[in-house]
Amino acid sequence: MSQRKFISRFSPNRTAPEDLERILVQRLELLENAVALLRESALTGNKHHLLFFGPRGCGKTHLLALIVYRLENQADLADRLRIAWLNEDETSTSFLDLLMRVYRALADRYPTEFPPEELKALYGKGPEEAQARLAEALVRCAGKRTVLVLVENLDALFSQLEEAGQRAWRALIQNHPVFATAASAQSLFAGVSDRQQPFFGFFDTRRLGPLSVGEATELLRKIARLNGSAELEKFLETPRGRSRVRAIHHLSGGNHRLYIVLSDFVTRQTLEELTRPFEQMVDEQLTPYYQERLRRLTPQQRKIVEFLCLRSRPVPVKEIAERLFATHSTVASQLKQLREMGYVVSHQRGRESLYELAEPLMRLSMQVKDTRAGQPLGLLVDFLRVWYEREELEQRLARFDATAPERGYFAAALQKLQSGEPSLLHQLLRQDVEGIDLAHCDPAQLEALKVLAEERGDPGDLSRYAEACFYRGQYAEAFDACKRVIDLPGTPVELVAAALFRRGIAYGQTGRAGEEIADYTRLIDLPAAPARLVARALSNRGVVYGQAGRTDEAIADFTRVIDLPGAPAKLVAWALNNRGVGYGQAGRTEEEIADYTRAIRLPGAPADLVARARVNLCETYLAFDRWDDGVKQLEAILACRETPPGGTAFASEAVVAAVFRQMGAPGVRQARLVQAIGLYEQHGCLSHLGDALVRHLAKLAGSVLNSAGLDQWLDCWKAAASEHEAMRLPLRLLRVGIDYIKTQPRDEGVLLQLPKEERALARQALVLAPENPE
Repeated sequence: MSQRKFISRFSPNRTAPEDLERILVQRLELLENAVALLRESALTGNKHHLLFFGPRGCGKTHLLALIVYRLENQADLADRLRIAWLNEDETSTSFLDLLMRVYRALADRYPTEFPPEELKALYGKGPEEAQARLAEALVRCAGKRTVLVLVENLDALFSQLEEAGQRAWRALIQNHPVFATAASAQSLFAGVSDRQQPFFGFFDTRRLGPLSVGEATELLRKIARLNGSAELEKFLETPRGRSRVRAIHHLSGGNHRLYIVLSDFVTRQTLEELTRPFEQMVDEQLTPYYQERLRRLTPQQRKIVEFLCLRSRPVPVKEIAERLFATHSTVASQLKQLREMGYVVSHQRGRESLYELAEPLMRLSMQVKDTRAGQPLGLLVDFLRVWYEREELEQRLARFDATAPERGYFAAALQKLQSGEPSLLHQLLRQDVEGIDLAHCDPAQLEALKVLAEERGDPGDLSRYAEACFYRGQYAEAFDACKRVIDLPGTPVELVAAALFRRGIAYGQTGRAGEEIADYTRLIDLPAAPARLVARALSNRGVVYGQAGRTDEAIADFTRVIDLPGAPAKLVAWALNNRGVGYGQAGRTEEEIADYTRAIRLPGAPADLVARARVNLCETYLAFDRWDDGVKQLEAILACRETPPGGTAFASEAVVAAVFRQMGAPGVRQARLVQAIGLYEQHGCLSHLGDALVRHLAKLAGSVLNSAGLDQWLDCWKAAASEHEAMRLPLRLLRVGIDYIKTQPRDEGVLLQLPKEERALARQALVLAPENPE
């Protein structure tokens, strides 16, 4: 391993800028845009003033440091830009103080251009005179160059600087266009967002959000690469490594600084130089800051924030209200205000809102306050028990002698793991997948499901992972997970049944009908299997039997579904439809009609299955020349919004076929055709009938009709439908199609009567290969 690089956890500008570049994530586009704007400020009279805001530890200083680094490395700016990076620990209670800070920062960097003597000459002068002379000196020394002022914690500066000082600052910038600004703040504060304030609308504001799980993983990977830790970098590319980052994301809240700290825990062999400075930083910097923020809140709001500090996961309003003995409405109102003030964030889970702290460092500062001297911080202990397996913790603990400061962290983490508490890693991963739609989970959620399934071996986790894989079409993974559920001793019957059912479907999707039937059969015969899964397995097995030509076995399975006590109406309606099809294949027409009719009248049957039964019944009636009964069902089909387009098309083809069968009875044929056209027109569905007429061309081409018969077929449709706009294209295609059918041998050149687009439709209807012009 190469020598470890220094990455400052609290002052990124002390880190080598080349290394800051190498570990940059999330904000490359923002950085490039900011540099381009400030470069324009240096080269033109168009000055830009940028404000980056976000909570502590979100990477604001890292961004400012890279802006400076990139600007300083552009050769054409060498004589056009001067940078004044203000010391954030200095106080400015007046505009004069601020001017002195700016000049001092410039004098430190460019002493020959901004002579320190200018400041010495002001000592002993009155404030007003000193301010005027210093402002004049700044502009004079800048000359034709642009001065870029970098200000960290601009919100704190504005809280110190009186309004008169703010107005004087803005006036200087406007009257002397030599200044550009890049500033940071904890939030979008009133000094820049209030219309009554001098700097309202002045800054181009950019919010710095938290890292996503993917960005955090990338950051840790880049740090590992920077330090030559190939093993860690490789681990972070594995599902297990990514799941660890996903879990600690709940602890860090996506805070950039915390990830920098946690990277030390997994890349350092010794933690002594890390834990104590970190504890000191939290105790001396963060805790006073957050205590001051808490003092700004009402007592009720403080109680809510303090309660959330004790929770590592988002909490619903109901739980907060119960624990604080407050009403739901009171807590909801206070949370709304806290969210607007930037103290909390909300997450939606169904109709419920869950809340957590907006800044995880606030929770850390509260832990310090509640932790006895010498005790390890809970956040770092939790991180260790998430990141390391028990064996790894034991190995690392063995390296430390009894007095090593970091020993307490590993000992505490190991004690937690051995205490019988539920695994924190699994709890955090489960938060990510709680309540998700398994049919639409994203790759990261699928990975979390996989880790839970593999590490815990719990049949419930395996079952959820198998289901998610099935929906994503990852059948090999689904087969494996289902097999583990089925074979695992002690798996609840319902999970075994679900796995058999799901694996059966997956077998069907991959063309393995024999194994599909075997899994359905095993589920059907499983003692105490849930009735709903038995019914679904019977229904699916019946479909497979039907597709294999095993009609009697299909009818038997559908009958068992229909007769099964407690079977859902949806499955019964489905089985009635399918048994009706089976009866039709077996020539048992009256039983077929009875099943479709029963499905239509079944209480609670879904509308789409009722519509399907109507379509099947309509086609059956028309096929057996029961025209009036068929038309009655057709009218219901055309009037039903739930009828799918495929169902309407199927019924329409049956209508055309029924009319065609009356070619020997011209009077009956014409009467039926006029009745059908009137019905379709009444429901605005003539296009469906026209499409069916065109699709019928293929059957017409295979019929025994002679030329006279074909002309009669065309004439009857022209007489009944030519006045309808929706039928003109179908009639045109029918005419040309018949012209083609009458040629012997068939001459495709006849189709050239039609435009190219219509020709393609005719060829498709006649089942001809697509046109291939030379």
